[in-house]
Amino acid sequence: ELSEAKAMLSNTRRLSATCSWRLDPESGSVSWSPGSGAMFGLPDQELPLSRDAFLALIHADDRERYDTARRVVKDPGQPSEIMFRVISRDGTTRIIHELASDLRDEAGRRFVKIGILQDITEQPGMLCASCPRIEFSGLEEKAERKPLR
Repeated sequence: ELSEAKAMLSNTRRLSATCSWRLDPESGSVSWSPGSGAMFGLPDQELPLSRDAFLALIHADDRERYDTARRVVKDPGQPSEIMFRVISRDGTTRIIHELASDLRDEAGRRFVKIGILQDITEQPGMLCASCPRIEFSGLEEKAERKPLR
């Protein structure tokens, strides 16, 4: 049953173009779900293992906005959302939607941050409701809120 559940999870991630990550706030180390490298055009063994290395994968025009959004203190009970672009080694640009949340202990201290990424490049109607909409036809960033469909 466990191997069947793992296979189902793997297929779900592949079909939904999603992956997950886990950040240890103490060490800054990042771990990834199997197959995550495909989202970035990398083999899994070359995925970034630190927060700073992950930031390097984000499009230069989106990096500061992403980093700023991640540093803003959010309601600890609510996940945060953001969209950004990544550019793979072959030059392909992908639009990524991220949901992230802090896991906290009984005293309210964060002990781990978890998140999921979804490649929404081919799904423009799936943009998140609370994320700034980015117009990629130029270098402009245009905020527009649209509901999830």
